[in-house]
Amino acid sequence: MKVRFKLFSIFREEAGASEVVVQIPEGSTILDAVKELARVKPRLKKRLLNGDGTLKRGFHLMRDQRWPKPDEKVRDGDLIVIFPPVGGG
Repeated sequence: MKVRFKLFSIFREEAGASEVVVQIPEGSTILDAVKELARVKPRLKKRLLNGDGTLKRGFHLMRDQRWPKPDEKVRDGDLIVIFPPVGGG
């Protein structure tokens, strides 16, 4: 199945693209999809994953306008948005 990532800020710069589509097996999780993104865009790995393969802190993931958990299953055609923390006031 295909999952589309929309990347902002430093993630877009590191990937060299604002959108990336990855192919992952049925039953994959958010974490599996992020790992595949890091595999096809290796410059993102250091920003997204710890050495043990868990998600790093310091960025946000959104799917269907909510914050998903790493172990949630993804569906074919899902859009996952990755962006840095935003501050201001």
